[in-house]
Amino acid sequence: MNKRILLYQFLLVLVAISAPLYAQIPNSGFEQWDQGEPIDWITSNEWFLNTVSQTASSHSGLSALKLQTLSMNEFLIPAIISAGPDGRGFPVSQRHEQLSFYYKFNKTTSTAYLYIAIGFKKNGETIGAEFITITEASDDFVALNIPITYLSNEVPDSAVLVMQVADQVSDTSASGSYAVIDDISFNVISDVDEDDVMLSDFNLAQNYPNPFNPGIKISWQSPVSGHQTLKVYDIIGNEVAILVDEYKPAGIYEVDFNASKLSSGVYLYQLQLDSKIITKKMTLIK
Repeated sequence: MNKRILLYQFLLVLVAISAPLYAQIPNSGFEQWDQGEPIDWITSNEWFLNTVSQTASSHSGLSALKLQTLSMNEFLIPAIISAGPDGRGFPVSQRHEQLSFYYKFNKTTSTAYLYIAIGFKKNGETIGAEFITITEASDDFVALNIPITYLSNEVPDSAVLVMQVADQVSDTSASGSYAVIDDISFNVISDVDEDDVMLSDFNLAQNYPNPFNPGIKISWQSPVSGHQTLKVYDIIGNEVAILVDEYKPAGIYEVDFNASKLSSGVYLYQLQLDSKIITKKMTLIK
């Protein structure tokens, strides 16, 4: 099986399992470390393969988190970290509108990426989630907000947060690619009305019909001009189609998507404009 698929399956398992009780976003500024490990996070460090480390190149405070890929023989070792004392998450007591953080990203290959996934649960069931794959390098800290997509208006009781640096083709030439992450935080939704979850003027419509076979139209609205991407992923996070990847002025848009070459199943389609991201599900039945 493809190594990238195995990595995504590992991340999905982390998001799927129930989270134990713990404080919200533990050690969110990565100021507390013990024997080379950030306190209350679980890392992929093993033996001498330290893919996760402390760095003084911080956005604020004295230190930040560094995720760096390594190679061993013919294998690329990704850098992975997950929140909570056993990596299975932490409790929350409010609905959160978005996950915010600062990052820098240095790439040794064009296919290296930084992946971040956040999931919210209620009584063990997922009620909200979002993820982002960052492929553009940045030498300076970039502020990024990831809006959360909720499936219900319930208040979650736990959250799972996973981050990794890896390579799309697991090429050892990506060894040395790294990201620095600091100052992770949540923004709270003041009203749990489902209509308030999404950004009011930046909207991605639900595909109709759903389920579909094999062609549909996907529409969206952007209140500002900017570089926009609309991509389709399978349920384990593999990119299967790029529908839009270009600068567009503010307006309402629609694009055709033909899934005749894909197998039946659940897919995700994600719209991104700068730091604004919306992801929705669609089901293909042949």
